[in-house]
Amino acid sequence: MKKLLLLFFAVTLLGCSSNTSKLDTEYIRLNYPSEWFLSTENLLAQQPGFENILATYIFDIGKKEKSQFIINVEPNDPNAQLEDYRTLTKQLLSENFEEAELITENNTTLDGAPSITLAHRNAGRLWLQSWTLHDNKIYTITLATPEEISQTTMPQAMQILESTRLKP
Repeated sequence: MKKLLLLFFAVTLLGCSSNTSKLDTEYIRLNYPSEWFLSTENLLAQQPGFENILATYIFDIGKKEKSQFIINVEPNDPNAQLEDYRTLTKQLLSENFEEAELITENNTTLDGAPSITLAHRNAGRLWLQSWTLHDNKIYTITLATPEEISQTTMPQAMQILESTRLKP
């Protein structure tokens, strides 16, 4: 019993590690690794087709690896269904990237909200893309990481998603 209690205590301490930072905005709350650099500058808003983005959160993962975890929040197009985002992305991949390989596609949830996720390989990078519909907003989440470090960055991204809370 003492060994079990000590093991529980050690796991609890590890789980409460202080090497995470918090993002808490009007749209989203989540925890992310402290070594990731966060930018909230909405550079996409200057690009055609991205004028309606409400918020952008860009996490740079390491300096050498050139990995990014990006969350965009925008109003949902009232004429669009969640499935339309998957269809359009698959179409763009097939039209623009000959080497793109679809790995998985899933219907899932993020903080209880309906979500669609695609994972694909392209040009030596692993991509995880997810669209979540919540409170008439679309949350687009993208992880782009070199395949050779995806064993580290993918679990980190999954931990972020598990900690994510969407706000009304």
